[in-house]
Amino acid sequence: MKGSAELKENCNDHFLKFELNHLGHLIVSACFVEYSEHSQNLAVEFKTAQTCLPSFLEDLKLALV
Repeated sequence: MKGSAELKENCNDHFLKFELNHLGHLIVSACFVEYSEHSQNLAVEFKTAQTCLPSFLEDLKLALV
């Protein structure tokens, strides 16, 4: 199984992307930018096993409440 999902805003450079590759690895990448007098940029990418998805989804549900 492989595929991807990306969450992003229409007018900014922020994004959060999840990609499953053919080996079952989950690649997570994200970029968050703060435009101000002292602009900041946070970019990250890492690979993990897809076994972390169930607990991640539970935590995400709690954060959205």
